[in-house]
Amino acid sequence: MSSARSGGLDQVSAAACPVDRFDQRQARYWERDTSYLPPWFPAAVASASPKVDYVQGVLGLPRDTRVLDVGAGNGVFTHQLLARFTWVAGLDAAWNMIARNPSSGPRLQGSAYHLPFADGSFDLVFCGNLLHHLAEPKRAVAEMARLSRRHVVLCEPNRWNLPLLAFMALVPEEHGGLKFSPAYLRGLAEAAGLEVLRCQPMGLVYERKTPAFLLPGLRVFDRPCWFGAYTVLIARQRHGADAL
Repeated sequence: MSSARSGGLDQVSAAACPVDRFDQRQARYWERDTSYLPPWFPAAVASASPKVDYVQGVLGLPRDTRVLDVGAGNGVFTHQLLARFTWVAGLDAAWNMIARNPSSGPRLQGSAYHLPFADGSFDLVFCGNLLHHLAEPKRAVAEMARLSRRHVVLCEPNRWNLPLLAFMALVPEEHGGLKFSPAYLRGLAEAAGLEVLRCQPMGLVYERKTPAFLLPGLRVFDRPCWFGAYTVLIARQRHGADAL
């Protein structure tokens, strides 16, 4: 575990960053949440792996791509990214989550509003299921765009998936997801000056809720479909239009 520095990257306390009441409530929740399964559990793999494969199918990135996983949590996406890339750093505001992330790469505590890296530090900035937990998602996406030399990938709940819509309506910590349609996610990326290559809902596996016996039958939905549970957005810097 990184204490102050890891791989040359400074750890920054999320408490040092100004947050409003919504973000404070979210921070308290994630510091005590223990409901996430380890990233190698069947439902976690079945949820994350097809989405990372989809990104790779579009971008075809080399193995030495330098990646930052923002909102890495306990490593569900970090685990899959490390299976495809040699250097992946994970960052999360909640020490409770990052401490349980088994990634072999750098793990840091920090705020998505103030990412502690220089402009253009990464080839790919990836963010999975974080933005709907933030009061100012537009601000966070702008920070991710600042850090990326080439690509930004966002994965967020799709409000048009009815089971997920009901879940987000019932759980206070998930209310932010009620506005996350594909169009809303696209708007966040475009507001950050990014060129959107793909913005597609896909998948019907809910990482913490889907029983293992259902996973084989749900594989058919690991492709773009309007009612998919999560929207995967793939974007690039406009100045990097010469390279997918």
